Amino acid sequence: MTNPESRRYDLLFDKDVPVRMSDGTVLRANVFRPDAASQFPVIMAKGAYGKDVYFRDGYRPQWDRLKEI
Repeated sequence: MTNPESRRYDLLFDKDVPVRMSDGTVLRANVFRPDAASQFPVIMAKGAYGKDVYFRDGYRPQWDRLKEI
């Protein structure tokens, strides 16, 4: 049996996905997800600025840590 943690998937990138808030405001999110029909855990970053800054450039220490896993 294959360890699911060792699988590799292609990455899908959806830019500026509209997310409607309860007050009607629409926020835009960039969504990175595996190209697979399954359930996966979510890693979420949020902030008022920097949505289009590449994670590896804007958060280099965190990127390096993620690459170790």
